[in-house]
Amino acid sequence: MLLLSQTATTLEDVLELEPHDVARELVSTLGRPLVAVTMGVTETKLVAQWEKAEKTPRDDRTRAMRVALQLTIVLKPRYSPRAIQSWFVGLNRHLNDNAPSEVLARLANAPDHDTERKLLNAARAFANR
Repeated sequence: MLLLSQTATTLEDVLELEPHDVARELVSTLGRPLVAVTMGVTETKLVAQWEKAEKTPRDDRTRAMRVALQLTIVLKPRYSPRAIQSWFVGLNRHLNDNAPSEVLARLANAPDHDTERKLLNAARAFANR
C-alpha cells in the first residue's frame, strides 16, 4: 500500500491510494473541518470515519478527494500546511473568483474533467508565482 508521506510524490501516485489513505493525507494538511467543507459534507465525524475506513465515500467524493490531494502535492514543496489551507479557502482569479474549496465541494457532487484541470492549473499558478 502506497503512503503519501513515503513515496507518493506525483499526481499519478494518488490514484493508487485507498480512499481512507487519501482522507488521512488530506486531513494531515487541511484538517478535518476544511476537508468536510471541501467535500461538501457538514459533519467532521464523517471525515473521521473515512480516515478510519469505517465508511467509504461515494465514488464522486473519492474522486474529488483525490483531486484535492493532488492539489496539495502541487503546493507542498513550496508552502506550509497553513498557507495551503489559506489557498483552499481564498478567492482565486483562476477559478472565476471562487475558492478552491467551493469548487471542490461542487466537484464532489458532479464530476467534471474541465473543472479538475482548472483546479490543477490554479494550484500550479500559485506554486509557480
